[in-house]
Amino acid sequence: MNPNDALMASPNDGFVRMNDLIPYQPDLGVENATEDETMGYYIQTDLPFYYSLASTFAVDDRYFSSVLGPTFPNRAYLYAATSFGHLLSLPDEFPPPGGYKPITGTILDLLDANHVSWVNYYSDLPSSGSFLAPVPPVPSPHQKLINDFLADAKTGNLPSVAFVDPAFGFGGIDIENDEHPPNNVQVGQAFVSKVTNALFQSPNWGSSALFFTYDEHGGFYDSLPPPPAPIPDNIPPMLQPGDTPGAFDRYGIGVPAAVVSPFSKRHFVSHVVHDHTSILRFIETRFGLPALTNRDAHADPMLEFFDFSTAAFKTPPQLPAAVIDPVQFARCGG
Repeated sequence: MNPNDALMASPNDGFVRMNDLIPYQPDLGVENATEDETMGYYIQTDLPFYYSLASTFAVDDRYFSSVLGPTFPNRAYLYAATSFGHLLSLPDEFPPPGGYKPITGTILDLLDANHVSWVNYYSDLPSSGSFLAPVPPVPSPHQKLINDFLADAKTGNLPSVAFVDPAFGFGGIDIENDEHPPNNVQVGQAFVSKVTNALFQSPNWGSSALFFTYDEHGGFYDSLPPPPAPIPDNIPPMLQPGDTPGAFDRYGIGVPAAVVSPFSKRHFVSHVVHDHTSILRFIETRFGLPALTNRDAHADPMLEFFDFSTAAFKTPPQLPAAVIDPVQFARCGG
């Protein structure tokens, strides 16, 4: 057995062990150390749209976040295939004026240089602002509100590349639909349903590919230990005193991923290791762009999810409505 096989055979039981430690999960005298709700799941009646989306189109059971860390560094990998050494997330590490820029630039720089149109549609804060402008972002033709996505989809005026962000809770918006704990996952499902159905009904649908995933795992349990990953560059992690020594040589925790397209393989499940830089590699492959770092240069471009010879979903399917249970919604603080 090689070391990688041993890693994948690991029980990945740190979630349970940490959850049983006080003060991480005090039992308040009503449960013993083996009764903490470390693991759970939603059934199809909870998330009918997600269940149908996953069983209809193509999904990945080996898709990992790009780094063992929170939101910002993982989103950085989606745009730049590196986090520039950063390990923390906003608001701990607000980007400097002008944003972070690796020597090789970002995918946005490559798209601009090659005259490929792109827009970051956002609800309250565009994630591309971390790289292009101070927070909050200045008005930009590349940064448009989510209602503009709905309008552009309806008229068939979507750009060649679009990034779509949910509401993160900035800008006075009380209801977050990013599914970050403890927010109601059904509200996030409703947002994804709105975006997906707008694409289904768009004149752009026939030539589209939607990659649906999460930037990181949010602390939720996953059964697969993160496998080794190519080091993106020569920038070491900005470790703090007491941090475990390491490098950017391992993927993060697994997250869901689905590929929705007229050319998606029906009921397909990939077992190939991917991360956020695989989406980058797909974009780079599609438009003939160079890799940004060593990480996306070695990323699989996710072409196996498609059959470009046949549009199995030329006519988009009718997926169930994204229900929101008022009781569950109230329990989650909505």
